[in-house]
Amino acid sequence: YGARGNGISDDYTALKNAITYAIRSERPLVLTKTYYISRTLDVSNVTIQSHNATIIGSPSTLYLLQAVGNIGNYTSATVDVNSGSNEVIIPNTLSYISGDLIKITSNKFFDEGEGTKQGEIQQVEKYDTNKIKTYRSFNDSYKTTDGVRVTKIIPAKLSITGKLNLIGGNTTSNIGLLLKYTKDVYLENINISKCRYISLWLDNSYNAYINGYFRDADRMGEGYGISLTGAMYS
Repeated sequence: YGARGNGISDDYTALKNAITYAIRSERPLVLTKTYYISRTLDVSNVTIQSHNATIIGSPSTLYLLQAVGNIGNYTSATVDVNSGSNEVIIPNTLSYISGDLIKITSNKFFDEGEGTKQGEIQQVEKYDTNKIKTYRSFNDSYKTTDGVRVTKIIPAKLSITGKLNLIGGNTTSNIGLLLKYTKDVYLENINISKCRYISLWLDNSYNAYINGYFRDADRMGEGYGISLTGAMYS
């Protein structure tokens, strides 16, 4: 698709077209060279085979790569959900199947200092009329008086085998890889540098395997090598 792979020419469009073809043909995207991209590259639902390839981002690129799924509208639960339970009762207006992901949350603060509200992601084992049964038990208790509610996540996936190097633009706003609303992400060997805000951000995701090396995230003492927000069983 015309990617030059010299680390200087902008390969964004060529890689974007190659990703579209890989998804449509259900084939892996094979990377072997050094690629420069001027914009965020969406790698949702892609399988990448990297042979020590490198992707370099511009200083103005917020994320080098991202894999992002979708989240639905929330529905209020009709009874309290207790820690250790694996059942949620909801109005009979939605449909779930085994393997679906749900997010449960409420208005109760988990960390008032950071404004974080309680919540977690679980996988549906069974749905019967208006009862969701999850494979694992809930870690926290959720009260109807706190506005407990449930929604479905339609996750993105990403698999990267082999070694892949991501190099940011060395600014305090750079983030190497965003994984949001994902499931079963597999990163065999990812190395991220010069992304000074966050190397890898795992947000509202389930069952991720990540192996790699992260450096240069400082942002004047506020940067994160890995930022985990709402990630379960990773």
